[in-house]
Amino acid sequence: MADNFVRVYGSFDVNYYVMMVYNFSSMLRCIGGILVVPALFEKFLKKMENV
Repeated sequence: MADNFVRVYGSFDVNYYVMMVYNFSSMLRCIGGILVVPALFEKFLKKMENV
């Protein structure tokens, strides 16, 4: 009984950490996108001005 409990809890723990890491990385990607888009937009506007 105890062995089964440990096995289930252990697998749940791993899934929890995987989800946490996945959410964290997607959050970083989101923040990176928010920071990158304005820079690209600025470059695009400068190109238009040159033309």
